[in-house]
Amino acid sequence: MLKYISLNSSNLDLLDEFLINAGDSLNTFRYFETRKAEVVLEHIVSYVIKDDSRIIGYCHLENDSGKTWLGLCILEKETGKGYGKLILNKLISVSKKLKVESIYLSVDLNNLKAIKLYENFNFKFQFEKNDVYYYKK
Repeated sequence: MLKYISLNSSNLDLLDEFLINAGDSLNTFRYFETRKAEVVLEHIVSYVIKDDSRIIGYCHLENDSGKTWLGLCILEKETGKGYGKLILNKLISVSKKLKVESIYLSVDLNNLKAIKLYENFNFKFQFEKNDVYYYKK
């Protein structure tokens, strides 16, 4: 059973643990390349996701320039197990409770599994820029 641990100033070490173990997953989830970990304290929601006792991913909803952006990363060794669907369901449910009208995301054009997942959740392609696709729901 997945456990969503809401990140706060007292448990940011969980985010560090995720980033240390993320490996090649960070090749397509570059969010923290240009941001300090503490940025998650300003998000609408930020979670580290555990299955049993192991961290399997990270996700967030963030307000940036009046738009709500979704971020999602699953450890590469944990992909293909249905976690993406469960996590997206959680974030969409949270966004509905908060009355978020639209959710935006970006995804590398060669990340075909993620693109299929987002399109299955009715995210609609908006445009492409620098080998990144932008979607809106």
